[in-house]
Amino acid sequence: MEQPRLLSKLRTALNYLYDSQQSHQNRHEAHQFLLTYKQSNVRRLVVSRLQSRKDRTDDGENNEISFNQAEDLTGSIFLSCLGLLYSSCSQSNSNSHERIFTAQALNHRCRSIKLTEILDIEAEDGVECGTARLVLALEEVKHARNTQPNNTADLNEKTKSILTAWLERYVPMLVNRSGGGSACTGAELLAVVLERHSSVLLDSPYLVDESRGEEQIKGTLMMFSLAVAMYVAAFRDFEE
Repeated sequence: MEQPRLLSKLRTALNYLYDSQQSHQNRHEAHQFLLTYKQSNVRRLVVSRLQSRKDRTDDGENNEISFNQAEDLTGSIFLSCLGLLYSSCSQSNSNSHERIFTAQALNHRCRSIKLTEILDIEAEDGVECGTARLVLALEEVKHARNTQPNNTADLNEKTKSILTAWLERYVPMLVNRSGGGSACTGAELLAVVLERHSSVLLDSPYLVDESRGEEQIKGTLMMFSLAVAMYVAAFRDFEE
């Protein structure tokens, strides 16, 4: 089973921060990484960069954007948090600081940023091939709606195609990587939940709406993911 790109860095930073045997320098660097991690919002950066490009070019179709040090913007905050939370609730892992940090990070992000920014699974494919590609695809449809008001049916189909492709690519990734690289009851339970409720996502009437559609599918996936996390954590506490 694969693991989220940022998981090993997150786990290492937490271990360094809470290990009194580590040097002051190591603990300071771990603290700085975790602050940056919690504040990271690649989606907002992409949207801001795109808007800056549009303001300079005044051309809604010239939306290509590039990033320096793209590797630093690769990896999903939501998925790495979820993977660590699920694995820390397994019987083989009893690090309470991991559960506390990931729960606090997810709670903070759910309360402070947009749904489309919280569930950032596409960042696993990198800022250019994942996050920016999605933003640009949806932005192209929005631009076309403003310039082609009589082409609604075709644009609805295009939006549905974009969001369906997102589901087909990233729902399996959500399940496969949320286990944190090992067998995990949280990931297995999530797979069952998503399979039983797949029609909620695939048959949603909002898939033809590039704004509400993305919010709806990401909100649904986030709700299921966090509900499973709460169930697994409660079950673990009950066993103890």
